[in-house]
Amino acid sequence: MPVNRFYVDRDLQKDAQVIIEGDEFYHLRDSTRTKPGEVVELINGRGFLAEGVVAEIKKAHASIEVKSSLFQDKEDGKIILIQGVPRMNRLDTIIEKATELGVTAIHLFMGDRSERKGLSESSLQRVDKIAIAATKQCGRLYLPEIATFDNLEQSVSHDDTTLFFGDVNPAAPLFVEEWNRIRPVGAIAFVIGPESGLSPAEEEFLKSRRAIGVKLAENILRTDTAPILAIGLVKHLCLMHK
Repeated sequence: MPVNRFYVDRDLQKDAQVIIEGDEFYHLRDSTRTKPGEVVELINGRGFLAEGVVAEIKKAHASIEVKSSLFQDKEDGKIILIQGVPRMNRLDTIIEKATELGVTAIHLFMGDRSERKGLSESSLQRVDKIAIAATKQCGRLYLPEIATFDNLEQSVSHDDTTLFFGDVNPAAPLFVEEWNRIRPVGAIAFVIGPESGLSPAEEEFLKSRRAIGVKLAENILRTDTAPILAIGLVKHLCLMHK
């Protein structure tokens, strides 16, 4: 992780004066103990990486003078995690690891078997903070697009995305075997159910959308283990066939 990298939700152009407030400011002042005159990096989660100098540190904010800025295009290939909402501690892990692994988007849906039936405003803010921290940690310049949906059907796009889902049926084919069979191109989405899995109705809906049920491991995986393995495999296979 770049030690002195901070997130700001604004454009990052050369010669701009940027104000850091809130959690990022406290991280700058208290965790990294950054001083005026020191060089820091700034990202905005939209492809920009800037280098600036700390001009001043006040009681509740720091002022940064941007000295240089570069823009990175998004990588080809969209990877979407469609995740049934689990308990909050498991969701924390999923958001963090999926972000580090490079998902483009995370769709959180209230599954038929989800123990939680909604996410509060404070929970959504927590999710955003975890994604920001993970983005800084892994060095990527784009935040994943995170959206919530009332049910699985709403969370699944109606385009030509190749759709997989974790299937606990012992007869389900291995994910890598199916990948090699169809060699997907374009956007890829992987559906993972909440703690108690997908309901029969949800599985039927996915099959109606030509989703491919696959086995990730010999054992049944927890809802916060399965997406890490699934997205890790997708990223690895994408790199192999890049």
